Amino acid sequence: MGQGTGIRKIAALAAGLLLALSLAGCWEESVKPEPVPVSDDTDQMWRERVEDAQLCVFILDGRTYTADHIYEVDAFPGEPAEDGKFYRITADVDFLNGGIAGYVDYPEIRQVSKTEEISPFSLDLPEVTDHPYGLSRIGDYAEGDFLLNEFSRMAVWKDGAWIWRYDREFRTGDGRTVCCRSSALEEDILAGIREGVLSCEDYFLLPRPEG
Repeated sequence: MGQGTGIRKIAALAAGLLLALSLAGCWEESVKPEPVPVSDDTDQMWRERVEDAQLCVFILDGRTYTADHIYEVDAFPGEPAEDGKFYRITADVDFLNGGIAGYVDYPEIRQVSKTEEISPFSLDLPEVTDHPYGLSRIGDYAEGDFLLNEFSRMAVWKDGAWIWRYDREFRTGDGRTVCCRSSALEEDILAGIREGVLSCEDYFLLPRPEG
């Protein structure tokens, strides 16, 4: 081994020692770090365990859904929950991200410690004219208080209850989307839209997002 190679190795070892000492000093002064997500190598899914997490959920047709990503969850094991109600739950949760399913903060609820009923008006939800998908406020756009529009789950909520439910959708000639009941005739729906009816028991005309 040449003299130059030996000097370079000694310098590298010294630099490594200095870096380790520096990191040790930062560790002692820092606060306790957040839990590091654990990777599931089977499908590149990430899991993060959180204690006492707070989730907002709602009940539709006896099933519990999160108010943000509209994931169905088992949030009330052995406990009754009223249809049309919204709740804030405190629970120990595993949040899943990525993977084949493409999860975004999907909550696997391990144990619920607290449940309280809340008003959906207390939630920070988008206006339906800005974002007509997921759960949104209807506001002055049409009849109803909130619209649920997520895959096959389509419904209108008003005054504490899901007053209308829809099970299919179609596009109008000008490219707008209509959520409707399968028993409703398209010609009748289009006639109602021409008369200015944007929502009713048979259908809900989704607005084009502004901008």
